[in-house]
Amino acid sequence: MRLTTMLCTVTLTLGVANGAVAQATPCCEIVGIDARTGLVTAKVTASNASFQFRAVTPQAARHLRPGQKVYANFTTNQVSLDGRKACCTITRPPQASVGIRPPVRQQPKTPGAANAAANVAVNTDILALPRVTYGEPIPVERGSKGKGPSLQRVEVVNVAARVGGRAQTSEVVLVRGLDGIEKATMLPRSARKVMEMHVRTLRPGQSTNYIVNPGAAREWFATHPLPDSAVEVPPIHLTMGSMSGSSMSALADQMRRWAEQHPEAASGGGGGSDCGNMFESMDCFNETVQDAGEGFTEGWEQMWEAANDAWTKKTEELADMWEVTQECFADKPLPGGSAPVKFAHTASIPVSLEHSQSKGGASGTVTGTVRLDIPVEADFDARMDFFYIPCLPFLVRPRSLSANGTMTIGQEFSVGVAAAGSFQRRIKIPPTGGPQIPIQIIPVVIGGVPVAILDISAYIEGVVDIASEGTAKGTFTLTNSQKSTFDFTCDGDGCSGNEKGTTAPATTKETAQIQGQVTVSPGLYTALQLNLNYNVLGARAGPLPYLKGMASGCAAITSTQTAGDASSATETNEALTADLDWAIRVRAEALAGGKVIGKSWEKDLMKDPKHIWFKDLAGGGSSALQPAVTAPATAVATQRTDIRVRMPSCFPYPDKVQYRISWTGNATPTNAACQWNAASRAGTCWFDPTKDLPFSLTWTTAGTYSVSVSLVKDDHRNFGSTRLTQHTVTVSTPGGGS
Repeated sequence: MRLTTMLCTVTLTLGVANGAVAQATPCCEIVGIDARTGLVTAKVTASNASFQFRAVTPQAARHLRPGQKVYANFTTNQVSLDGRKACCTITRPPQASVGIRPPVRQQPKTPGAANAAANVAVNTDILALPRVTYGEPIPVERGSKGKGPSLQRVEVVNVAARVGGRAQTSEVVLVRGLDGIEKATMLPRSARKVMEMHVRTLRPGQSTNYIVNPGAAREWFATHPLPDSAVEVPPIHLTMGSMSGSSMSALADQMRRWAEQHPEAASGGGGGSDCGNMFESMDCFNETVQDAGEGFTEGWEQMWEAANDAWTKKTEELADMWEVTQECFADKPLPGGSAPVKFAHTASIPVSLEHSQSKGGASGTVTGTVRLDIPVEADFDARMDFFYIPCLPFLVRPRSLSANGTMTIGQEFSVGVAAAGSFQRRIKIPPTGGPQIPIQIIPVVIGGVPVAILDISAYIEGVVDIASEGTAKGTFTLTNSQKSTFDFTCDGDGCSGNEKGTTAPATTKETAQIQGQVTVSPGLYTALQLNLNYNVLGARAGPLPYLKGMASGCAAITSTQTAGDASSATETNEALTADLDWAIRVRAEALAGGKVIGKSWEKDLMKDPKHIWFKDLAGGGSSALQPAVTAPATAVATQRTDIRVRMPSCFPYPDKVQYRISWTGNATPTNAACQWNAASRAGTCWFDPTKDLPFSLTWTTAGTYSVSVSLVKDDHRNFGSTRLTQHTVTVSTPGGGS
């Protein structure tokens, strides 16, 4: 465990003189008496810590009764009934126990209307639920890898907390499944027998994990004896009921084959084994049924029904014996209070790009690094709910984990790259494993005593795709952040949730110095992760933003020579641009033993990726964003003047672009691919940027006119304010006049 053990101390102002226990007011209360052994169990009123003592004389023992106030000196290990004279010797010092108040014994019901109110009051007191609260959060040292999930079937742990400013610790036993119960020899035999019966009644998807306080179990059964006859568990072959011999034999063969294939699992009824725990989730159960066949389903259902019948009959006997109602043995939902979860953390993940690739005749190499900085801010209210059985007050089972709040996720990626040829590579994040980042521990407190811990982590996993064409060299950085609001609840069947709004990311930083084109596409799942006792029950949920960042740098000189003409022309253009695409969904998934169980909840927050940012990073603007216009310097009125437009060679994007074309003078445009508005003397055209867009203008009168072309957008991005290309045409009248 990652917990630092905190000692639970009880400070009592007791004076001792000549064997006396001097104290103004009683500190403690008797909660149980074992008439067979003479041991008395009491609790410290201030802390609920339990201890045991024994009367030194039979006369002193006759004065003891449950609920009686007593005085104690834990230095001399003495107990007094009157605060002055010692009567008894402490045999076991105070130990923190599960803060679940044991049900008081129900007094025998008295018939008659006059006693109805008293009977109702007694039952209400028995079935009252303890309160779930949370201790002060314990921060985890940054950089710690934390404790991984444990698959042990039985584990003894110390749970430490500060409750109301006071340090406490308690010892609990984590028990998983029927085989875990059988191996939990540190628990009283009576407790294990009752738990063996109960676990068989659980359906797939219900938790078979128990959090047990051994001291409280011993305390309980010291005053609630359990004869062996009350908990005899029928052997499996007797629970088959009406199954035929051949069906029973087939089921036995199927279960034996399954056990051979899953040696880590144990056999049993409803909670008997796992996938990890064979019936820990519906996924495990369905997988087993599919492998074993319909006979397995039939046999398991009959075993489950028989186990429930046995539980009902045996608890009826115990209810009569302990003078309580049958309802006292029912699983009760024990709602947890709310624990605030707030943290801010930045994970920094460096990734090496050393890579060479040869595929389909194309080859390429790349060197350099990608550095991902992922700032996460979480503001949630978390909640842990349990199952509680009033007449087994020494244990609880996890029911569900839930949280409601917001996550703000940022992604900053810095790329330094040198590439040649063509390559594409996918890199897993994080490359060395260990995606869980410990943040803090919140103790779970029941009835004022810590019984479990809620481990708070950030969880990050995903991929980064790197691609390049041609020769690329340089660096670029992009930073964005976005906020998502959602709630989720996870249990053994999986997760459900609600998405409550997401803000579009805001890009706050960009730099580039690059030659060539490099695309970096991180798709990362960044989640809030909650784990009860690290492996008993876990849940994580968060946004899955997908980013695609592209940086392009180019400088080109193009020479042209007209056929049959000795003259030539050179054209220079350059580009330095970057842009960012974004898509997002929300996902929640349940965990047990570190593995995903049940159904995940996912919701896409947009149909298609959205382009959210583009910027021309060149000082004064990239000339490659300025359309190249080819047109004659002179023209003749009433005759068609042919003009061509295309984007320069350094234009970085292959998508069709939209041009805006305008002119002066009274001219008629021609091109079916464009939409013209002769009245405003303008039009728009969609065309391939790597090819010539032809159109023509026919002026009706002579004069000097201009043609202007600008780049507006493509299917993906809006180029904003780009350079305008303007060309002047002198139009003469037919026959040579101007």
